[in-house]
Amino acid sequence: MTFRLAMSQPNVAAFEQSVVDLSTPSHPRYGQHMKQEEIQRLLSPETAISNQILAWLSAENVPPDIIKAKGNWVTFRASVYQAELIRPDCLRELYGLFNSTATPSPWNRLGISGFLDQYARHGDFDQFKAQFLPDEGESSFTVVTINGGLNDEVSPGMTTEASLDIQYSVSMAHDTLATFYSTGGRAPLIPDADQPDAGNSGNEPFLEQLHYLIDLPGDQLPAVLSTSYGESEQSLPPSYARAVCTLFAQLGARGVSIIFSSGDSGVGSSCQTNDGAKRTRFIPGFPASCPFVTSVGGTYGSNPEGATDFSGGGFSDLFPRPAYQDQAVQGYLDRLSEDQWTGLYNPHGRGIPDVAAQAKNFIIRDHETWFKISGTSAAGPVFAGIVSQLNSLRLAQGKPRMGFLNPWLYTVGKAGLTDITMGGSRGCYGFSQTGASTPHVPYAGWNATEGWDPASGLGTPFFPTLAKLVLFPHK
Repeated sequence: MTFRLAMSQPNVAAFEQSVVDLSTPSHPRYGQHMKQEEIQRLLSPETAISNQILAWLSAENVPPDIIKAKGNWVTFRASVYQAELIRPDCLRELYGLFNSTATPSPWNRLGISGFLDQYARHGDFDQFKAQFLPDEGESSFTVVTINGGLNDEVSPGMTTEASLDIQYSVSMAHDTLATFYSTGGRAPLIPDADQPDAGNSGNEPFLEQLHYLIDLPGDQLPAVLSTSYGESEQSLPPSYARAVCTLFAQLGARGVSIIFSSGDSGVGSSCQTNDGAKRTRFIPGFPASCPFVTSVGGTYGSNPEGATDFSGGGFSDLFPRPAYQDQAVQGYLDRLSEDQWTGLYNPHGRGIPDVAAQAKNFIIRDHETWFKISGTSAAGPVFAGIVSQLNSLRLAQGKPRMGFLNPWLYTVGKAGLTDITMGGSRGCYGFSQTGASTPHVPYAGWNATEGWDPASGLGTPFFPTLAKLVLFPHK
């Protein structure tokens, strides 16, 4: 595909005035039309700008013989795959981090959760860093294993989830101490259409991880814990989910910000209850539905961003809506038509997600190979890295860590979020994750609208404004 880049033109005002002059009968230059070479000289960008563009294309492995620079335009050919990729520097520019770095501190540790035999490889991380973070210095990550968990860096299995999580959380949180917590085991499973085999649970052992973390002294706790895993709320025993949620609240009380991706099934995948009645129902995800975690939905594009069709969201069937959400969520519900999706969701449940971030076409390194990955599994680490940067600012001024974020996000913090009003989530396509036939709900979805919505939450982060709000909330 052919792409054309327009470079800035420092003399465009003078050129436009020249066009007016030579076209005005009373002007001395009337009729003295310009040659194309003269126009190009006048509109050519500064040499430094054109050199910067050419250097960038070279770094992206675009062959020089297919790059043509003429006037203020650069033309080149690249695959759609290359052109669509999201990289750390794109994200840092989009969300306003630019060259901001954190001050390393044991009180601002960034934790990244690993489950289900997903391993974070130092070799892949180093190659990713060399490609996209060449000025990052010695930044890396340590590994802690829990409940028989491993971090087998020579395992032949694909571990793209772990690679995505560690590479992008650290990319957004320059110089923050990072720890990968690899937890072994599985959680109990109540089978549903997406996980029909009771003997083959894919649910994560959150309790084991949380009991380990709860016992840590304060200077060993992560300040931010990023987790890109989850399952349908109905696939867990309610008592288990409530116990896990209470432990998340305990970590929040100790100053830990718990960040979860909201899931990749939109309003739901199977959209069928597992209570024996097989009712048609939008199925919320857990732990995103826990009121004491910050759940992150997915967006794509820029200027403007839009909510992705897979962005997990909706309303919990287990946890009631917390007070901090009342005004924002009720405002959304009041705008819904009276009968829209009636009976398919719980309007009194905790709303999901809280915020959103980019979630499509992330380039990662796994098994010494480059991959393109999409999902809210990408959005969660991005938001977590930004929170780590905010913590660093607060600690540098003697202020406490952010801790449990949601009451702040729904009041002071929402001024630092960009409202998403395009796109929306979808789901209930008529088949489960295993391919089984399940209820089809035509046009099922949540649209992104002004204010909070179940596709993009309150919106995406803009670091410069958030930085001011965490330091000077009343100015």
